[in-house]
Amino acid sequence: MKNILLIIQAMLVSLIGEVPAKRFMNSLVGKPSGWMGEVLGSVCDTLDCDGGICDIDIPECGDIDFGQKIVKVFIALPEAADFNDTTDLVTEATWQTKLGLPCTGATAVNRIVEVGLVHTGLKPPTEDEVEEGAYGGDELVSRKHTITFEIKRWNLALFASINDARCRETVKLWYLTNTNYLFGGITGVENVSVNWGSLQFNGIGNGKSKSDNTMSWFAKDDSVPVLTPFLANLTNP
Repeated sequence: MKNILLIIQAMLVSLIGEVPAKRFMNSLVGKPSGWMGEVLGSVCDTLDCDGGICDIDIPECGDIDFGQKIVKVFIALPEAADFNDTTDLVTEATWQTKLGLPCTGATAVNRIVEVGLVHTGLKPPTEDEVEEGAYGGDELVSRKHTITFEIKRWNLALFASINDARCRETVKLWYLTNTNYLFGGITGVENVSVNWGSLQFNGIGNGKSKSDNTMSWFAKDDSVPVLTPFLANLTNP
Protein backbone atom coordinates (compact mmCIF):
# COMPACT_ATOMS: atom_id res chain seq x y z
CA MET A 1 0.00 0.00 0.00
CA LYS A 2 2.75 2.44 0.92
CA ASN A 3 4.56 1.81 -2.39
CA ILE A 4 1.38 2.63 -4.29
CA LEU A 5 0.98 5.89 -2.39
CA LEU A 6 4.59 6.80 -3.07
CA ILE A 7 3.99 6.31 -6.80
CA ILE A 8 0.88 8.50 -6.63
CA GLN A 9 2.81 11.17 -4.74
CA ALA A 10 5.60 11.14 -7.33
CA MET A 11 3.07 11.64 -10.12
CA LEU A 12 1.41 14.51 -8.28
CA VAL A 13 4.78 16.19 -7.69
CA SER A 14 5.40 16.23 -11.45
CA LEU A 15 1.93 17.66 -12.10
CA ILE A 16 1.30 20.21 -9.36
CA GLY A 17 4.62 20.64 -7.53
CA GLU A 18 6.19 19.20 -4.40
CA VAL A 19 4.50 21.15 -1.59
CA PRO A 20 0.88 20.86 -2.88
CA ALA A 21 1.47 17.16 -3.55
CA LYS A 22 2.69 16.57 0.03
CA ARG A 23 -0.23 18.45 1.50
CA PHE A 24 -2.74 16.47 -0.58
CA MET A 25 -1.18 13.13 0.27
CA ASN A 26 -0.99 13.91 3.99
CA SER A 27 -4.67 14.83 3.98
CA LEU A 28 -5.49 11.70 1.95
CA VAL A 29 -3.93 9.28 4.43
CA GLY A 30 -5.08 11.28 7.44
CA LYS A 31 -1.63 11.71 8.91
CA PRO A 32 -0.53 14.93 10.63
CA SER A 33 3.03 13.79 10.07
CA GLY A 34 4.71 12.99 6.78
CA TRP A 35 3.66 9.40 6.16
CA MET A 36 5.75 9.38 2.99
CA GLY A 37 8.86 10.64 4.74
CA GLU A 38 8.08 14.35 4.80
CA VAL A 39 6.21 16.47 7.30
CA LEU A 40 3.73 19.27 6.71
CA GLY A 41 5.37 22.55 7.61
CA SER A 42 8.82 20.97 7.54
CA VAL A 43 11.93 22.93 6.69
CA CYS A 44 11.94 21.46 3.18
CA ASP A 45 8.57 23.06 2.50
CA THR A 46 10.10 26.52 2.81
CA LEU A 47 13.81 26.11 2.06
CA ASP A 48 15.75 24.74 -0.91
CA CYS A 49 16.65 21.22 0.18
CA ASP A 50 17.94 20.28 -3.28
CA GLY A 51 20.94 22.62 -3.21
CA GLY A 52 24.25 22.25 -1.41
CA ILE A 53 24.51 21.89 2.36
CA CYS A 54 25.25 25.24 3.98
CA ASP A 55 27.71 25.83 6.83
CA ILE A 56 27.02 24.34 10.26
CA ASP A 57 28.99 26.44 12.76
CA ILE A 58 28.80 25.36 16.41
CA PRO A 59 29.92 28.33 18.56
CA GLU A 60 33.12 27.93 20.56
CA CYS A 61 31.91 30.53 23.02
CA GLY A 62 29.19 33.14 23.35
CA ASP A 63 26.37 30.65 23.00
CA ILE A 64 22.83 31.79 23.82
CA ASP A 65 20.75 30.66 26.78
CA PHE A 66 17.39 29.91 25.17
CA GLY A 67 15.85 29.01 28.52
CA GLN A 68 15.24 26.17 30.93
CA LYS A 69 11.44 26.09 31.00
CA ILE A 70 8.36 27.33 29.17
CA VAL A 71 6.49 30.07 31.01
CA LYS A 72 3.73 30.97 28.53
CA VAL A 73 1.98 29.48 25.54
CA PHE A 74 -0.01 31.36 22.93
CA ILE A 75 -2.64 29.67 20.76
CA ALA A 76 -4.76 30.67 17.79
CA LEU A 77 -7.21 29.06 15.40
CA PRO A 78 -5.61 27.14 12.49
CA GLU A 79 -6.93 29.76 10.05
CA ALA A 80 -5.39 32.72 11.91
CA ALA A 81 -3.34 35.07 9.75
CA ASP A 82 0.44 34.72 9.83
CA PHE A 83 2.74 37.51 10.94
CA ASN A 84 4.03 39.42 7.92
CA ASP A 85 7.72 38.72 8.62
CA THR A 86 10.19 38.36 11.49
CA THR A 87 10.15 42.12 12.14
CA ASP A 88 6.38 41.94 12.55
CA LEU A 89 6.79 38.95 14.89
CA VAL A 90 9.02 40.88 17.29
CA THR A 91 6.92 44.07 17.25
CA GLU A 92 4.98 44.66 20.48
CA ALA A 93 2.21 46.64 18.78
CA THR A 94 1.41 43.72 16.47
CA TRP A 95 1.01 41.38 19.42
CA GLN A 96 -1.13 43.92 21.25
CA THR A 97 -3.43 44.05 18.23
CA LYS A 98 -3.74 40.27 17.86
CA LEU A 99 -4.21 39.71 21.61
CA GLY A 100 -6.77 42.53 21.75
CA LEU A 101 -9.12 41.14 19.10
CA PRO A 102 -12.54 39.97 20.40
CA CYS A 103 -13.36 36.25 20.51
CA THR A 104 -16.54 36.80 18.48
CA GLY A 105 -17.22 38.56 15.20
CA ALA A 106 -15.42 38.85 11.89
CA THR A 107 -11.94 39.38 13.33
CA ALA A 108 -12.12 36.57 15.91
CA VAL A 109 -10.35 34.14 13.58
CA ASN A 110 -7.10 36.11 13.92
CA ARG A 111 -7.18 36.38 17.71
CA ILE A 112 -4.19 35.04 19.67
CA VAL A 113 -4.90 33.76 23.19
CA GLU A 114 -2.28 33.88 25.94
CA VAL A 115 -2.14 30.98 28.38
CA GLY A 116 0.06 32.41 31.08
CA LEU A 117 1.03 31.41 34.62
CA VAL A 118 1.76 27.84 33.55
CA HIS A 119 3.91 25.72 35.85
CA THR A 120 6.60 23.15 35.02
CA GLY A 121 6.52 23.99 31.31
CA LEU A 122 8.78 21.43 29.66
CA LYS A 123 9.67 20.24 26.16
CA PRO A 124 11.17 16.73 26.48
CA PRO A 125 13.16 14.98 23.73
CA THR A 126 11.26 14.28 20.53
CA GLU A 127 9.83 10.86 19.74
CA ASP A 128 11.38 9.78 16.44
CA GLU A 129 10.02 7.14 14.09
CA VAL A 130 12.64 5.63 11.79
CA GLU A 131 12.77 2.91 9.18
CA GLU A 132 15.59 1.25 7.32
CA GLY A 133 16.83 3.45 4.51
CA ALA A 134 17.37 2.33 0.95
CA TYR A 135 21.16 2.42 1.41
CA GLY A 136 21.28 1.18 4.98
CA GLY A 137 21.03 3.02 8.26
CA ASP A 138 17.94 4.59 9.76
CA GLU A 139 15.83 7.07 7.81
CA LEU A 140 13.76 9.55 9.81
CA VAL A 141 10.08 9.10 8.97
CA SER A 142 8.42 11.38 11.49
CA ARG A 143 9.31 13.36 14.60
CA LYS A 144 6.82 14.09 17.37
CA HIS A 145 7.35 17.17 19.53
CA THR A 146 5.64 17.53 22.92
CA ILE A 147 5.15 20.30 25.45
CA THR A 148 3.82 19.58 28.94
CA PHE A 149 2.73 22.02 31.61
CA GLU A 150 0.62 22.24 34.75
CA ILE A 151 -2.20 24.64 35.58
CA LYS A 152 -2.22 25.08 39.36
CA ARG A 153 -4.54 28.07 39.82
CA TRP A 154 -8.21 27.45 39.02
CA ASN A 155 -11.46 29.35 39.38
CA LEU A 156 -15.00 28.84 38.09
CA ALA A 157 -14.43 30.83 34.89
CA LEU A 158 -11.44 28.68 33.93
CA PHE A 159 -13.61 25.53 33.74
CA ALA A 160 -15.72 27.09 30.96
CA SER A 161 -12.64 28.42 29.15
CA ILE A 162 -10.89 25.04 29.14
CA ASN A 163 -14.06 23.26 28.02
CA ASP A 164 -14.34 25.70 25.11
CA ALA A 165 -10.68 25.14 24.18
CA ARG A 166 -11.27 21.37 24.12
CA CYS A 167 -13.64 21.87 21.16
CA ARG A 168 -10.71 22.81 18.92
CA GLU A 169 -9.23 19.85 17.09
CA THR A 170 -5.93 21.63 16.39
CA VAL A 171 -4.44 25.06 17.02
CA LYS A 172 -1.49 27.22 16.06
CA LEU A 173 1.09 27.54 18.82
CA TRP A 174 3.85 29.87 20.02
CA TYR A 175 5.70 29.25 23.29
CA LEU A 176 7.84 31.57 25.42
CA THR A 177 10.74 30.50 27.63
CA ASN A 178 11.98 32.00 30.89
CA THR A 179 14.74 33.85 29.00
CA ASN A 180 12.13 35.56 26.76
CA TYR A 181 12.78 33.54 23.61
CA LEU A 182 9.70 32.87 21.52
CA PHE A 183 9.36 29.73 19.41
CA GLY A 184 6.82 29.27 16.62
CA GLY A 185 7.94 31.63 13.88
CA ILE A 186 5.77 33.85 11.71
CA THR A 187 3.20 31.08 11.07
CA GLY A 188 3.11 29.58 14.55
CA VAL A 189 3.63 25.86 15.01
CA GLU A 190 0.82 24.37 12.94
CA ASN A 191 -1.39 21.30 13.42
CA VAL A 192 -0.86 21.20 17.18
CA SER A 193 -3.11 18.86 19.16
CA VAL A 194 -3.87 19.82 22.76
CA ASN A 195 -4.89 17.49 25.57
CA TRP A 196 -6.29 19.83 28.21
CA GLY A 197 -6.09 17.81 31.42
CA SER A 198 -8.88 17.49 33.96
CA LEU A 199 -8.61 18.82 37.48
CA GLN A 200 -6.87 16.40 39.87
CA PHE A 201 -7.32 15.98 43.61
CA ASN A 202 -4.25 14.30 45.06
CA GLY A 203 -5.08 14.11 48.76
CA ILE A 204 -4.51 16.25 51.83
CA GLY A 205 -0.90 17.26 52.22
CA ASN A 206 -0.13 16.83 48.50
CA GLY A 207 -0.70 20.40 47.42
CA LYS A 208 -3.61 22.16 45.75
CA SER A 209 -5.56 20.64 42.89
CA LYS A 210 -4.00 21.00 39.43
CA SER A 211 -4.21 19.73 35.86
CA ASP A 212 -1.56 18.23 33.57
CA ASN A 213 -1.71 19.40 29.96
CA THR A 214 0.03 18.20 26.78
CA MET A 215 0.57 19.81 23.39
CA SER A 216 1.99 17.73 20.54
CA TRP A 217 2.79 18.06 16.84
CA PHE A 218 4.83 16.44 14.08
CA ALA A 219 7.70 18.27 12.36
CA LYS A 220 11.21 17.33 11.30
CA ASP A 221 12.58 20.84 11.74
CA ASP A 222 12.85 23.13 14.77
CA SER A 223 11.39 26.61 14.99
CA VAL A 224 14.05 29.35 15.00
CA PRO A 225 13.51 31.43 18.19
CA VAL A 226 13.33 35.21 18.41
CA LEU A 227 13.90 37.43 21.45
CA THR A 228 10.63 39.01 22.64
CA PRO A 229 11.05 40.39 26.19
CA PHE A 230 7.81 42.38 25.96
CA LEU A 231 5.71 39.18 25.80
CA ALA A 232 6.44 38.39 29.44
CA ASN A 233 4.01 41.16 30.44
CA LEU A 234 1.48 41.00 27.58
CA THR A 235 -1.88 39.30 27.95
CA ASN A 236 -5.39 39.45 26.53
CA PRO A 237 -7.15 42.62 27.75
